[in-house]
Amino acid sequence: MSASKRLTKELGEIRANSKKIPRYFIRSIDVKESNLFTWQCVIVCEKEPFTDRGIKVKLQFPADYPFKPPHATILTHLYHPNVTTKGEVCMPLLEASHWKPSIKSITILEGLRQIVENPTAENAVRIPIATELSKNKETFLKTAKQDFRKNGVKLK
Repeated sequence: MSASKRLTKELGEIRANSKKIPRYFIRSIDVKESNLFTWQCVIVCEKEPFTDRGIKVKLQFPADYPFKPPHATILTHLYHPNVTTKGEVCMPLLEASHWKPSIKSITILEGLRQIVENPTAENAVRIPIATELSKNKETFLKTAKQDFRKNGVKLK
């Protein structure tokens, strides 16, 4: 199956789920018909401090998908120890050594949501925020919530 056929199929499955399941975690997905290889999505989380607003995510698929993993970027600025200021996330699933062609885009989006919902000091890419999370979780949650209210995508 070609990359474009696979992406069309996965996109159809996601869109079908978003219509069937109330409050589905993928609130929107923008894919230009002329370029199936770039997706922009808005996902929502259920855990504080990242609730009540959306998180814009970009998936960039290679021409040889699903044999090579896509690149994922969180476009919404987050005060988060596991997301860089450029939106990069350490996600082993997307590393070439862990990638399997059977992994679908929905799994990647679910993985991104899990990372955002479960900040940890381990595997941190922003050490000062990780230290704050470890030593003063209340302050971290307050700051992250304020930042998210300012930067998160307003939901319709």
